[in-house]
Amino acid sequence: NVTFADNGKAIFGAGSDLQIYHDGTHSYVSDQGTGSLFLRSGGNVYVQNAGGTANYFKGTDGGAAELYHNGSAKLATTATGIDITGTATATKLVSANGVLELDDNGSHNGIINSPASLFINIDSDDSSTGEDFVIAKDRTSTTGGTELFRVQEDGKVGIGTSSPNYPIHVEKSVD
Repeated sequence: NVTFADNGKAIFGAGSDLQIYHDGTHSYVSDQGTGSLFLRSGGNVYVQNAGGTANYFKGTDGGAAELYHNGSAKLATTATGIDITGTATATKLVSANGVLELDDNGSHNGIINSPASLFINIDSDDSSTGEDFVIAKDRTSTTGGTELFRVQEDGKVGIGTSSPNYPIHVEKSVD
């Protein structure tokens, strides 16, 4: 055992690059060097409370990394992305291909729940044309599937048509 008084440091490196110490109030592992600080483990890595009874972070060797709140995992990496437990709040949500997919635990219901008004803006940069609001069935991109409802940027509404010619244009196909 090696014992150091408060503010006594275990110092490593020619330029005091790595320092481990306690200042009387807080404990530190301080990398003062020019490189990176690596924590390595032959197994999993845990960051826990002092009693070892609650995780803050868990890194599984070859697997998930998990962040915890009050002892419960809230964010975890997976082989296909991330899992969030609870509410996710973001200032902006962007997908790589412009498609936001809503799917829950297998029931295939996507729900947008707004406690008040819901606003959908189809031309936030005010620089393009042909920006329409479309509701379709079996569509996973900008084309395909069956178009059910369209609101064009000029305000014309089409039901059963993708090219409304009137303020409200309804077409019914004959079965």
